[in-house]
Amino acid sequence: EQAFYTLDNTASNYVFGRQPISSSLAWQTHGCYSLGADIFYDFPVEAGTNGCNDDNVSLDHRDPTHPVRNIIKSFYHLRTKNSILNDGWSLQSLSNQTRQIFLPGSNGEATEVGMWSVMRNQFYDGVQNLTGSATAKPAVWLVYGNENHTVDYDFDCSSNDTALVSVFDEEDEVRNLLSPYDTLTLKRGPKQLGIDEIATITPNRVYASIPRDDADMSSGFRDITYADFARAIDEFALWLDSALGRADGTFPTFAYFGPRDLGYAVVVVAAAKVGRKVLLASHLASPAAHLFLLESLSCTDVVYAAEMVALAQALGSRYTAARYVNVESPGTSLACMKSSSAWKRYEYTKSYSKARLDPVMVVHTSGTTGIPNPVIWTNDMLACVDRLHTLPGSAATQVSGQSIYCALPVFHTSGVTASLLTPVYLNTIIILGPAGVRPDKNIVLDVLRNAPVSAASFPPSLLEELIADPTSRKTLKDLKKIVYGGAPIAAWTTRIIASEFNGTVSSALGSTEGGLWLTGASPDPADQGYFMIHPFMSPDFQHTDADLYELVVKRTPQSETYTNFFRCIDSTPPNLAAHFGFDYENPITEFRTKDLFSPHPNKPGLWRYRCRKDDLVLLSGEVKMYAGAIEEAISTHPAIAAVVVGGQNRTRPFLLVEPATPLGTDEKKAAFVDSIWSAVEAENEKHFEAARLQRELVVVVGAEKKMIRTAKGSVDRKATLSVFEGEIDELYKVWQS
Repeated sequence: EQAFYTLDNTASNYVFGRQPISSSLAWQTHGCYSLGADIFYDFPVEAGTNGCNDDNVSLDHRDPTHPVRNIIKSFYHLRTKNSILNDGWSLQSLSNQTRQIFLPGSNGEATEVGMWSVMRNQFYDGVQNLTGSATAKPAVWLVYGNENHTVDYDFDCSSNDTALVSVFDEEDEVRNLLSPYDTLTLKRGPKQLGIDEIATITPNRVYASIPRDDADMSSGFRDITYADFARAIDEFALWLDSALGRADGTFPTFAYFGPRDLGYAVVVVAAAKVGRKVLLASHLASPAAHLFLLESLSCTDVVYAAEMVALAQALGSRYTAARYVNVESPGTSLACMKSSSAWKRYEYTKSYSKARLDPVMVVHTSGTTGIPNPVIWTNDMLACVDRLHTLPGSAATQVSGQSIYCALPVFHTSGVTASLLTPVYLNTIIILGPAGVRPDKNIVLDVLRNAPVSAASFPPSLLEELIADPTSRKTLKDLKKIVYGGAPIAAWTTRIIASEFNGTVSSALGSTEGGLWLTGASPDPADQGYFMIHPFMSPDFQHTDADLYELVVKRTPQSETYTNFFRCIDSTPPNLAAHFGFDYENPITEFRTKDLFSPHPNKPGLWRYRCRKDDLVLLSGEVKMYAGAIEEAISTHPAIAAVVVGGQNRTRPFLLVEPATPLGTDEKKAAFVDSIWSAVEAENEKHFEAARLQRELVVVVGAEKKMIRTAKGSVDRKATLSVFEGEIDELYKVWQS
């Protein structure tokens, strides 16, 4: 196009006006304009600014001998002979030998010149309609150069810096489609994908950072390299084969219970290598939940670290169909590793295309409204984080290179994402605190003072505790990014974040079934708590009640590519997937998340999470109320730590309320109820009389026993109602009398 010295581009630094779109002189009369670019120093731009008015430009469109026309014709001819050239929508840089030069008048801006090696490949399944073979799916290797003279390059295939990396494998023969049409046989290169290859190519690349001494974080933090990580994985894979026997790709299920350390990431990858799948059950799940998970998955083995002996013994008395095997946490082994100069490798040779649907791990829902539901994750589901690189408008790459302190449970989906998937796929560094304890405010402050933290992820309840304290709040402001997930935060916290944190705090929505959701924060800090959902998630907000809408994900090529909702349906057998509520006899066209949201009152496209659809309470007389939405509204009072609203099949609802500060005497509890009642009344005004809360049906808890929390920090509704069942029954007896 530059041979015509006219281009259709309106950028402010572009010298060219609009070129004729049709090969007609009449176009010049109606379509020409000049941009008047003036930022170029000593550069001959006059011809370009007036190119559209040149008759020859229009006539050149018809010139069959013009060199540019012939080059383009040859490219189109190549497309007809090699259909894969039509399908290369996905672009990935492989290597480059370039240097920076500074041209006269460039105002200090460098220009990169040299050679680039690039892969063009098909986009992920379902996103584009292929013209090539659907089974072959070959990539195209493009090598670019922008030097204006001949340059001789020296290539060293063992070096990242000087190798010309191809998309194809060692010993493959590749043919140049352009002159001189030569063929090359490829040598083994320095770059591969995956943990093992990172450990080989850049063994000292930092994967994680952990305390040198869990009891004294002032001793500093120790970096764990990818060589350390790969060695720990191989050693645990070898141990699995030795202790449990070879699985040979039959994918039997074993459960793992260990401390809150990097061991969980090690176990997941080791399980994939040996052809097993690992159940990651929450430490905080009930005995009944553990039993259900072990039985439904037919667990053959329970592997536990020394720190989890009591839990293993309790399980052993209830579930006798498994071997119980004690092992040192691979996270402990990793922390004590001295050198990774050489170790016995556990080779994994299966290609991604063949291993894509292999099951790797089993995670489960929180079970706040009942028994937790198991969800089987495959390699393809783990790789969903990698696809975020190709998501238009994705903010995922903004975390690349960040050192992220993770206070989330490492045995949950969010913890696995933070400790394994984002480091490998998004080049983050995971930072963990002491392995033996659940993070609290003091531990967080200790980590932030002593570790090289640039970002952090917290459960909502812990973030609220940190925001409430002036000292920790000041420390949090030094971070570039703070993410919370698992439940909404209190309204008072949202107000502080909006006014003091300048957009650095955002919620990351996700689910066990869907993985990370495609959400983005509003650029306006005043919209804290609201978010946008990317259209590639194919969201459909369906009205349920008042201002509440259920998020339903429609099955489209985009939602299938960038989320796991429909992969989890395919990977989880029907006997384990009753909770999805699908008719497997018919095509599944949507996924109902059962999460309820409210729209922004003034800004279309912004949504705020409210509650679960499971929070529906049916009072006698068929009066219905969404307890979660009521709880959210009342809990905005700063004196309240948590609330639970219930009353299934009762004539009136009740309120359990836990003060931020425990109260011991009846007088103090009564005064507390008086102090919060204006917030209760404000919510009552939104509901029918039969659904309104009454003072006589309020229980103030927390002095002797508190509400039960999930690992995410949110209230475990079912467990809490069970714990306070006696108090609730007594409350209604007194009220009815």
